[in-house]
Amino acid sequence: MSYDCLVCSDHGWVMVDRPAPIYGPDATVPKAVACCCVEGIKRAAPLIGGKRRALTLADVWTPDQIAAAFPNGTAAAAEEAAHERLAATGLPLVCRGWTIATYREVVVGGDKELVRFAHWAENWAGTGTTERGDVVLYGSKGTGKTGLAVAMARAAFDAGASMKFTTARSLMQEFRESMRDEGAGERAMDAAYLEPQVLVLDEFGGATLTPYLRDTLTALVDSRQKAKRSTLITLNVDDGLLAEDVQAQMGEILGARLADRLVDTALWWALVGKSKRKPRRKVQPYAGGGDAR
Repeated sequence: MSYDCLVCSDHGWVMVDRPAPIYGPDATVPKAVACCCVEGIKRAAPLIGGKRRALTLADVWTPDQIAAAFPNGTAAAAEEAAHERLAATGLPLVCRGWTIATYREVVVGGDKELVRFAHWAENWAGTGTTERGDVVLYGSKGTGKTGLAVAMARAAFDAGASMKFTTARSLMQEFRESMRDEGAGERAMDAAYLEPQVLVLDEFGGATLTPYLRDTLTALVDSRQKAKRSTLITLNVDDGLLAEDVQAQMGEILGARLADRLVDTALWWALVGKSKRKPRRKVQPYAGGGDAR
């Protein structure tokens, strides 16, 4: 019998060995994932729109592996599934093309002060999934913190790691809304933010948090560290602050317990220099006369 898809024999599902750290650091268990062929996408579609999203091969294979497995045209469907997987991480559309290569090209350019961060990012991404650790990227606005954090997360994502992106404001809003669900919402939040192997928490540095939110965020980071999942935090601070001053300021924002934990366990990268953002075009005021349309 001949099949349209040689990967799943048109069944729509494939058994793939997935990491199972609960059984040991190198343990795996077979898990059914939706194939990236047409049949697989059809079968997974009803689950994607519900509360539970079906894993697909795009969740466990790199784009190159997918393209090699679908050489006769279904790679287009696989690529679409990979884009859907990237969208599911929460990355804003404008960020989805950011990689370490684009960071080098767009942000670093000829800035010798930033060259080392691209090297560090590659080293971090090339480390084993459970060994990457947490990183705090701090500096004034526009120095490339978000771009570098996204590039690092993308490198891990492209290597097969699960990833989630959120901003401080969105995270805090979700925490507040979860409190209304009599505990069930909080448990769902904890699970959603504990699961990804790489979590980007962007744009901290505004108003200080309430005691409840501080405790919740501290517990989240603590749980992620115990599960050996990496957290990347970007922190807006005044330019020129020494690391000790930044850590003290972080204690005021996030609370002493979380700041002390990150001081002891995380890498602290100071992104300094002038803003890399392009200046906004100034709008010339209408001076009167003629047709003002």
